[in-house]
Amino acid sequence: YCLTLFSSKPTAVVPVSDTSSLPVCCVCQRALSGTFRTFTHEQDGQMKVDRVCQGACVDAYRERNTPVCVDCHQRIEVVEGRFSGRMFSLPDGSSVHAECIDAYQIRTSEKCIHCGHAIAAIPGRFDGKYYQVGGGKCHGECMEAYQLSTAQHCVHCGEPVMKIAGRFDGRFYKIEGDQLVHFECWGQYQAAAAPKCVHCQQPILQIPGRFDGRFYDLASGAGKVHFECWEGYQTLANAPK
Repeated sequence: YCLTLFSSKPTAVVPVSDTSSLPVCCVCQRALSGTFRTFTHEQDGQMKVDRVCQGACVDAYRERNTPVCVDCHQRIEVVEGRFSGRMFSLPDGSSVHAECIDAYQIRTSEKCIHCGHAIAAIPGRFDGKYYQVGGGKCHGECMEAYQLSTAQHCVHCGEPVMKIAGRFDGRFYKIEGDQLVHFECWGQYQAAAAPKCVHCQQPILQIPGRFDGRFYDLASGAGKVHFECWEGYQTLANAPK
């Protein structure tokens, strides 16, 4: 501030104030004049206002105090039409614009072992819930498809051995070589895989109301005969040719 006094008589001028009472720029420490910028931030639990000269001091202040978003690499401050100035603080001390947090999470999150997309909430696609599978994660929405693609298949019907509503309850039988058969396919599998009676050509296994599962093994090596078919087999075998 400069005081100019025009007078035709000798006059004593005593200053009534000095610059020590004026607000100063927190960067250059000079008294503020004209237009200047204010920055509000929290410090020690209280809101603090910093005043900064326009021009080079503003740039220096921003360089020194304004955090940079780790996703878009722009300074975290109000930018009309782009950024609100709000931010998220990450565990490592870095910061992300509130507007960038979704993109940041999608870019850095662990990926689903089935679809390859981020394990994160993505509106309209994923709710963010997941299953821990081995050393990876699988979206809740992808789990059924993942199981279908990785499950061992039934040696009888060729379908995945897992719970499929309305078809399979998930139970199974394990046969030689660690192969699996659906609980629901077991009867048909046995009928298809069992040796056939040389007399009636039906499978040698227990069939309620018909066969109790016992059989005779022919000494000739020609095959097996149901216990219930034995008499008929002998009659036919001993009949005159």
